[in-house]
Amino acid sequence: MTHLNDLPLREELRGQSAYGAPQLKVANQLNTNENPYPPSTAVIESIATALGKAYDDIRRLAPNARVIADGWPIYIIDASCPQAFLPPASAAYIQDKFDQLSAVVERVAAAHGVTYIDTRVPGHDACAPKDQRWIEPLLADNTFGPYHPSARGMHDIAQ
Repeated sequence: MTHLNDLPLREELRGQSAYGAPQLKVANQLNTNENPYPPSTAVIESIATALGKAYDDIRRLAPNARVIADGWPIYIIDASCPQAFLPPASAAYIQDKFDQLSAVVERVAAAHGVTYIDTRVPGHDACAPKDQRWIEPLLADNTFGPYHPSARGMHDIAQ
């Protein structure tokens, strides 16, 4: 069995532990996207610090590069739509967390001279008509998984 210390990690990563969901022995397991605990302020600030360092590294290594960052699009605007399969309070909570993460990316981008593109465009969430949505609903049929960008979403956001 391979252990974390057997992997070729950068020295500054050795001894660190990843943020993730508590590991419970259950019949069905979910990935960390379904973590019931939001990231702490310390985790969010460490993400902001790492993102700022990445922007600085890009500027140092490619000083003439045009650097563009984007946040998370609108996932679910109206939890009452049949595709949502979420209680309204859960849908609002999830969207709020994505908005918070987008705000961190926007703040760090501004502090490091990076262009930020706000992808929170109404009318493209998981409840939008199939030919207009950027995010797939729970019963995804246009991407690899539910609540992830659709092919159209990836294309339109890249434009």
